[in-house]
Amino acid sequence: VAAIIFKKMKKTAESHLGTEVTDAVISVPAYYNNSQREATRNAGAVVMFHYYMAGSHKDWALANSRI
Repeated sequence: VAAIIFKKMKKTAESHLGTEVTDAVISVPAYYNNSQREATRNAGAVVMFHYYMAGSHKDWALANSRI
């Protein structure tokens, strides 16, 4: 189901922007367990996004410390 939603979101963004969308930030609730996070990652991969999954402030801080 998530992959279908991501595909629709990607098409909508591409239509609006007039260019191919290859990157996305996917935010998941902090209470998601590992299997739920993995399912969300897999859905992002199906749509072929380069993605960053944000699940908590700690995750965001870690990702931004590398920039």
